[in-house]
Amino acid sequence: MTTMRTRSGKCTRRYYSIDSMPRAGFFHLRVSSLKPTRVRVGGACHSISDVEEYVRVCTGQARAGDTAVNAGGSAMPDRFAVAEEALAACAGQESRLYEPLLALLPADGLSISTFGDFLAAETISASDAQSFRLDELQFDLGEGPCWDALATSAPVIEPNIRERPNRVWPAFSKAIVADDLGALFAFPLVLGPLRIGAIDIYTTRPTYLSELDIRQVSGLATVVSRLVLSRAIRLTDSDMVSGTNADPDARNQFSRREVHQATGMVLAQLRIPARDARLVIQGHAFAVGRSMQEIAEQIIDRRLSFAVSENQIEGSHD
Repeated sequence: MTTMRTRSGKCTRRYYSIDSMPRAGFFHLRVSSLKPTRVRVGGACHSISDVEEYVRVCTGQARAGDTAVNAGGSAMPDRFAVAEEALAACAGQESRLYEPLLALLPADGLSISTFGDFLAAETISASDAQSFRLDELQFDLGEGPCWDALATSAPVIEPNIRERPNRVWPAFSKAIVADDLGALFAFPLVLGPLRIGAIDIYTTRPTYLSELDIRQVSGLATVVSRLVLSRAIRLTDSDMVSGTNADPDARNQFSRREVHQATGMVLAQLRIPARDARLVIQGHAFAVGRSMQEIAEQIIDRRLSFAVSENQIEGSHD
């Protein structure tokens, strides 16, 4: 804090410098106790009313879309606007879509995936291996937060998944017993009538999202939906033009193309519909305690094939 004096020596104003104070410490101060002082933010002086707005934004008390503006007309930080702009910058690099969202939320991991009737099941972006695992489990089991979010077009909020779950998914809940999870959240990716996928979020401790967090992620989910849909169209166009997928972001480490390829192989082996072929792979994976991705790789490598014997489908290794 500094004091400015007039030539007569009288104190005129006090200034608090955010730059020189611990960030968390400043936000624990009661803003009303600072009046009628002014505050320095980033080297510039702002009125207390401006800073009150700034604090509301940084502590999650501002409404989604609010922007604090100082007396000079320049905008002060807005978490929602920053995240929205960062997401838009990920066009063509959709594997990085998790980054702006993870920076916005009190979360340990986050993923963005497509699944359902409109787009094939695939993790487009994931912050870590645990996020990818949660996607894979839900794809394989056909149940979990992401499926409920997409089916209802509404967020699924599980702030204390261990001690006070709001709902139980028989297979999925059993599969995550040993995982270090405290809370799970899922937000649907929907654009008009199109059901595209979901944003999955996890924390290692029980965590409660604020109403602001839920509104902001729901709003940003629309931005993500546009980007994911644009990616799908872009990849389709690329395939049609070149016959192969030349998009650098297409072959990401979370691709489930092997599952689709293996489904086609099983379809040909057994002469059954694609949906049934996928169920054969899913059932075999469940029976042997492996993921569909692992079983698909075995099928593609021809280390596993399916044959019909006495009207029963059996998995056999070559």
